[in-house]
Amino acid sequence: MLTVVVPCAGIGSRFGAVYPKELHAVRPGITLLDLALAPVVELSKLCELQVVIVTSVSKPQILTHMGGYSDRFDFACVIQPGGAPPGLSSAIRAAVTWCSEDALIVLPDQVLEKRIAKVLREMYLELRKGRSAVLAEPCRASERLRTEGALFVSSQAGVPTVERSWEKPRDPSGFNSVWASIAVRRSLLQQLAEEIEQGSAVPSLIGARVFVCKAFLNVNSPLDLATYPSLDEPS
Repeated sequence: MLTVVVPCAGIGSRFGAVYPKELHAVRPGITLLDLALAPVVELSKLCELQVVIVTSVSKPQILTHMGGYSDRFDFACVIQPGGAPPGLSSAIRAAVTWCSEDALIVLPDQVLEKRIAKVLREMYLELRKGRSAVLAEPCRASERLRTEGALFVSSQAGVPTVERSWEKPRDPSGFNSVWASIAVRRSLLQQLAEEIEQGSAVPSLIGARVFVCKAFLNVNSPLDLATYPSLDEPS
């Protein structure tokens, strides 16, 4: 079984809303979280999975919203411990004990096309072979590389592979991609969390197979959603 981890405990300071960023309405009845979960819903039709939503005591609305998914996949809502620093690393730690042997991290503010579910399944199959996998978009924009998880991807025996990985590097030179989703074994989750928290190199991703997506939408502000019409709408 695959466990999909969705970290929703962040404070969303750059977004600047008084409500959880994940529940920002993109269209009537459709939130940013719904867009992020759309590929997960499709993936649930392709393989057995469970979803772990990590949130905080200050965001009870997330728990209420997830009730609408009770007939789509099995899920658990986990409250991140009080006092834990905000960010992806704390969310990963909170989710570890709930994870099966294979974990897929899907960020709630990164919007992918629904059809990417088939690629996410390929990432899961890669995990079953014992190799981590990363969904990434080629990128040379310095500012974007500085604010996201940056990768240097090279071809090894014709297979795109992570050669270097860095969490929000100050110097983006030498990187050519940004990651959208990560598939790793449960045994690597604690190490991955520690590396991300340090805001430096992420050696646990070196050697991971890269699955390339043409584009994904990383939402840091409501204005970023101006490109939303080019993406799929969840059904």
